[in-house]
Amino acid sequence: MGEKWEQLIVESYSRDNILHLTSVCSQRCIFCSHQFNPPGTEVFSPGHLPFGMVRELLPFLDPDREVRTGESVSRVIEGEPLCYPEFFHVLELFRERYPQTPLEIVTGGDLLDEEKIRRLKKFHPLRLKVSLNLVDPFLRKKFLSSRKINMESVLNQLYHQTIPYSVTLVAMPNLTGWQAIKETICLAAKYFPEDITIFKPAIARVGPEELMLKPGDEERMEKFVSSLAEENDIPLLLEPPRLVDFKPRVEGVRKRSPACSAGLRKGDIIISVEGKTPRSRVEAHHYLNGLKGEKVRVNREGSELDLFIKNGSFSSSGAIFYRDIDYKVIEKIRELGEKERLGVITSSGAFPLLNKGLENTDIEVIPITNTVFGGSIDSAGLLGVRDISEQVGPIIREKQLGMLVLPAVIFDRRGRDLWGRGKAELEEKTGIPCLEISG
Repeated sequence: MGEKWEQLIVESYSRDNILHLTSVCSQRCIFCSHQFNPPGTEVFSPGHLPFGMVRELLPFLDPDREVRTGESVSRVIEGEPLCYPEFFHVLELFRERYPQTPLEIVTGGDLLDEEKIRRLKKFHPLRLKVSLNLVDPFLRKKFLSSRKINMESVLNQLYHQTIPYSVTLVAMPNLTGWQAIKETICLAAKYFPEDITIFKPAIARVGPEELMLKPGDEERMEKFVSSLAEENDIPLLLEPPRLVDFKPRVEGVRKRSPACSAGLRKGDIIISVEGKTPRSRVEAHHYLNGLKGEKVRVNREGSELDLFIKNGSFSSSGAIFYRDIDYKVIEKIRELGEKERLGVITSSGAFPLLNKGLENTDIEVIPITNTVFGGSIDSAGLLGVRDISEQVGPIIREKQLGMLVLPAVIFDRRGRDLWGRGKAELEEKTGIPCLEISG
């Protein structure tokens, strides 16, 4: 396995627990990020993986963690799993080796039919994440190039076959109108998914300009989703959220989950779990998973009450939170800041939250604008050495910084960013050491 993409595939299996099968997709969505990568970006599209390679890599998966297929986490483009010719054969081999390991399948859904859904059911424990995006037949054909225009039948079958699933959609109000988004959410809610996630469009500068949110659209979308959440008894999330604090507020509770049975509600603030006080949403989520009947104290509209959540064989409590930051990362950065004058690199979107976590310190939190991708791209994982080195230099000199702390997600296991540049080059350009940190 000497090719670079093959090495990345091995990492996906062994490190990220991703069952990668194919880069082939059944749709061509107008917002697909793979179409808008800037020149020089190291991404790979190897097509269908050889079946022998998949079989050889199955033992690299961790049976104690959920395995996912169809979700991109590396530079190898992830396609539609159901496009893979040996898809069900792979599932059979997977279940023979890992009979109890949860499996999540990320799918556009347009290759699902009644027979395939019935076949999927026997591979329990399994859940689907359906990238629905639109339900209007004309809009599905126009903006997704979808071969299936009636997605209601798919959702209906998933519901009646009692296969757990969630729904995602990319909101494109300036192309589809707000009513099309509402119709998609309401139709999905009719068939009781575990949750629905609405993504704000993240488009590089070379992408379609009409996909970009206009001034005021972000605030309107937040109110729009909040209003729909009141109308539909399904957890609705808007990603990425604009978080400014670490308050562990419950954003939703999945039906028929341990948290739901215990009486946990949307809006509850987690005060303590088994006597431990969560300092962030990430910690609260971690504490709630794996409970065997312990006490959870919550603040509900100003009053405190105790609930008892028993997860049993469930790997998750069913409580849904927005993801903020593992507070252990904040603690580690604070400790480093006591020894060295630090600059902490972050995306502009994450800046308010990280700045809040490091307030009352001499640590400089530095938001970096993604000029290479441009547009509305605002993810730390898509930052690179070029943008950081160009924007951080004046701040290093002005603030007399002695070290930079970088999000580890910028680099792959070889220590390279998306354009093949490494941390050593950044240290050479800035003149100070750089430390990667995960979380």
